[in-house]
Amino acid sequence: MNKTLYPFKFIPLLKEKIWGGRNLEKILGRPLPPGQKIGESWEICDRSEDQTCVQNGPFQGQSLHELMNTLGEALLGNSFTKIPRRFPLLFKIIDAQEDLSLQVHPSDAYAELHEKGDPGKTEMWYVLESKKGAQNYCGLKKGISRDTFRKALNSKEIFKCLQIYPTQAGDVFFLPAGTVHALGKGNMVIEIQENSDLTYRLSDWGRVGSDGKPRALHLDQGIHVIEFKSSGKIPFYQKARSNQTWVQCPYFKVSEKKYIKEEAEEISPLFFQVWIILEGEGEIESESFQKGDFILIPAHAGKISVMPHISTRILKVLPGENLKK
Repeated sequence: MNKTLYPFKFIPLLKEKIWGGRNLEKILGRPLPPGQKIGESWEICDRSEDQTCVQNGPFQGQSLHELMNTLGEALLGNSFTKIPRRFPLLFKIIDAQEDLSLQVHPSDAYAELHEKGDPGKTEMWYVLESKKGAQNYCGLKKGISRDTFRKALNSKEIFKCLQIYPTQAGDVFFLPAGTVHALGKGNMVIEIQENSDLTYRLSDWGRVGSDGKPRALHLDQGIHVIEFKSSGKIPFYQKARSNQTWVQCPYFKVSEKKYIKEEAEEISPLFFQVWIILEGEGEIESESFQKGDFILIPAHAGKISVMPHISTRILKVLPGENLKK
């Protein structure tokens, strides 16, 4: 392995949310600020107002943005035609102790026309933990029209419009831009997404924010970007299976691999990879890992050694074609 291009670990950014909890502490053993409901942990992030910084090695303390500008193609890969203005993907862990708002994200095309700065937002969830009875709201039922949906929003009729999926650990949900969705209470998920914070809130279930006031809704924008033609199912919902590709879309390719003994991995110089530890512990090129860790593997890292101490499952994320332009 190129010793100047080691596996990078980052210091997460913790986000307090009214629907958050303490599962990052209870399940993953991470220290949390006392008394706070932590809903999101931004694991790998390059945004002007939010930067994760390198936790380990010679580049310790550098932000992801600084790291990308310093290393350039050696970090991102030869397939990138230019260095992007920011790292193209955003990685989170979300702990939902209450239902999140019903929401939708715009496409890249809509965002380019109507928003400044951010692209659209296609994302996926991998369910890390799920309480008995937990469920997710993902997509609309077949035949739901724009008018039907708008009329149902402020009543219990809205639940008759939504596809509802019971969840368990290992489930995968792929949510292209334009998909109505809400993460349900009792789920802790890994979220992989375009680097965007564009969310149009359709309903907050009558909830108020920390200031005691209802949170803002974005009904006109949200209903405009919903893909009503694709109602009836979401494009991908799958129970867990090891050693397979989960999602392959224009923004990311996600697969899972199991390790039971030491292996050497040859990293393609074409693109970076992000490895997410789903289960187990061990070392990647002498950098220790445990469940819940997110590790950025530079594209020019060469051959790396993976040494599991116990049986280990790793989610591997590669950038899609739309991110390399």
